[in-house]
Amino acid sequence: MDDHVGPVQPAEPGSAAVDVGLSGPGAPPVTAAEWGAPVAPPASAPPRAAALVMGMGAAVGAAVVWALVAHLTNHDIGWMAIGVGWFVGFAMRAFGARRGTFSSVTAGALAVLGVGLGLVLATIDAVSRYFDVSLLTAIEGLRWGVVAQDLSSDPLNWLFLVLAVLTAVRLVRR
Repeated sequence: MDDHVGPVQPAEPGSAAVDVGLSGPGAPPVTAAEWGAPVAPPASAPPRAAALVMGMGAAVGAAVVWALVAHLTNHDIGWMAIGVGWFVGFAMRAFGARRGTFSSVTAGALAVLGVGLGLVLATIDAVSRYFDVSLLTAIEGLRWGVVAQDLSSDPLNWLFLVLAVLTAVRLVRR
């Protein structure tokens, strides 16, 4: 006896194609899309991966913009760090970051990465201009321990770093 109850039944077990009972004997089955039934979206990268990649791109891009602004104005503008946090948080949220601890911690860490990179790039530019050498020569001549100590000893750098992290986390948690 046939288990079929009603005009719709799968053409084959586990198949997306169904026999809607409207085709004649021997006719090919109709797929769910042809029938108008909702079709599951194709598998893609998880939202976390896309948000992570875009957050990293935003951190690096914002750091480069920060260094360009510092180069054009001859000033290292600390509040640019908040912009780094904003770009990271916005990019992660726009590309699928969900509320939660993972997204918040990731956004905060990427904001720290972007702020640190922005500070280092602006410092390299300042050294290059001060000593009138190329950027590569400035990079080779830097004593990184001194740079790290100098950047970490300024309380305003810490303040803007905290504000950048809070901005990124707040945007992701919206």
